[in-house]
Amino acid sequence: MPRAFPKCSAEGGPENAVRRGPGEAHSATRTLVRKLSVGTCSVIGMDEQQGQGGASAARAMLLGLVDAVFDEHAAQVRQFEFIRDLCVVFSALDRTGPVLPGQERLIPCGADGTPLVAEHLATEIGPLLRMSIERAGVLIADSMNLIVRHPLLWAATRANRVTVWQATQIARTTAEAGLSHQAAAWVDEQIEPSLGHLAGDDSGAGWPG
Repeated sequence: MPRAFPKCSAEGGPENAVRRGPGEAHSATRTLVRKLSVGTCSVIGMDEQQGQGGASAARAMLLGLVDAVFDEHAAQVRQFEFIRDLCVVFSALDRTGPVLPGQERLIPCGADGTPLVAEHLATEIGPLLRMSIERAGVLIADSMNLIVRHPLLWAATRANRVTVWQATQIARTTAEAGLSHQAAAWVDEQIEPSLGHLAGDDSGAGWPG
């Protein structure tokens, strides 16, 4: 990924929590938390009796929450990247003998434009991730529909401009509508200027930008 997601370290006390590394959206969110909490305890839910020490501790907790959200986003992006790489590994079958009825086949891993993969890939992923084979198949399709059919949207997701949830919903919508690879790419180009300003994310607020 182009930017590292910093972690919050409270070593030596919560007031020593620091940001380690760049990331525009992440940095903006942490700066906002600091501005809201500096000079007033009430903004961060602390009463006057708790004093500056309590405000500092609460501020560190808020910054830790911001870090956790961005770490989660980074982990979701890595999941999609691993699935993309697995699709490459599972894109060929070992045919050392004659083709027999019932042998494994190569099947599309998503909508139009996505590559063919061995049909048992979902059965490999499902148990490892403690999900059903059907759910694993959906995860594979969501990942590849986003990465292959919507490269601009995928780039914006990796750059923290769009949440994985938002990007997945867009990619899934064009796939379920039956759009061709070319039509999906057209949609990708049309929505690119609006990325980072999308509404309707039920999983949480979009990144500040």
